[in-house]
Amino acid sequence: MNTQRRTIQLSIPQSDFALLCHLSHDNGWIIVEQEAEDREAERYQHAEEMARKIAFTEEDFQRMKEHEFYIHEAPEQPAYATPEEEAAALDAYDEEGYVSDEEVGHLRNLCTIFA
Repeated sequence: MNTQRRTIQLSIPQSDFALLCHLSHDNGWIIVEQEAEDREAERYQHAEEMARKIAFTEEDFQRMKEHEFYIHEAPEQPAYATPEEEAAALDAYDEEGYVSDEEVGHLRNLCTIFA
């Protein structure tokens, strides 16, 4: 039995990929997908467009850009030791001018009325 390995590059329609995976598994083949440079550039462009849409200010956008729009990492999420600490942080956000739950409910009602 020949145990020599050969590497090939194969381009197939995305719709046939599941079938190829099934066939390769049955035959003992290994599929390694390589991230194309074009796909990586497209992914970066999409992340930049999304950052532009969600950034409130140019400073917010630049902060996201410094982190490569968080493509490879998740933004740091606040962690609270106790529920009281979390409540205090949310109260501080309200004092800074964030929209309260009541205001969000009111705005949702307005949206459904005019939709």
